[in-house]
Amino acid sequence: MSLKDVNFSHFIALAFHGNFAGILSNYGYIIRQDPTMKNITVYDRHRYIAAAICRILQDIPDSHIQAISPGKKDKTTIMQRTDVLVYSTQGCSDTFVRELKEVHQQYPALKSVLITDCIHKRLLQRIYNADVQAIISHKSSADELYAAIKAANNEQQYMSEDIGRIVVDDILNSPISELSNRELEITCMMANGANIQRVSHALNISPKTVSTYRSRIFNKLSITCNMELFQFINKEAAYLLAR
Repeated sequence: MSLKDVNFSHFIALAFHGNFAGILSNYGYIIRQDPTMKNITVYDRHRYIAAAICRILQDIPDSHIQAISPGKKDKTTIMQRTDVLVYSTQGCSDTFVRELKEVHQQYPALKSVLITDCIHKRLLQRIYNADVQAIISHKSSADELYAAIKAANNEQQYMSEDIGRIVVDDILNSPISELSNRELEITCMMANGANIQRVSHALNISPKTVSTYRSRIFNKLSITCNMELFQFINKEAAYLLAR
């Protein structure tokens, strides 16, 4: 079995049987390339899934890999020492995103990777706003897990290929794709509350020109006022995230 054939669903199934040795040796070369990671904590409500992911990561050199789950008594102490949190979940609700944000507020230096199988474009921007650096799915390969952790550790954003397709599909079907770069720039400014005068001053163009752009934008997006523009941009956050 090659590394490319291995995915998290397979590892999770193996967690019940403890049959890791042969597969672990296949991807060990990847995780020996970056010795800078120190304390990596894996969280999942299901202990066996957290344990499986820990086994995947166990060969990272000079690093301490540990799992936590609800009810663990020394969770606060562990989180204080954590450099990268790998947060695994089988769902991704608004409540879950709020919990993530609270975790980052409590531990501001924490870097995190989210592993989930349930995501849609409305949540993508909110997840990144919750200071999550990387998002992958349970179907992602071991390569992508390590790449995600490495990106998060370096404070870079990372998105696995399958989740990235959500963004790409939204781009192809989004009316925002019809906007020029200048129109998109003005759209974002107005969506953030800038009026015609402020846009004019910021971009060094006349108010009349801004009004012309505004009319074009409203026509292309089939909206009639700034409130509708704000609501539209909220719905299309995945497009702006990719831009």
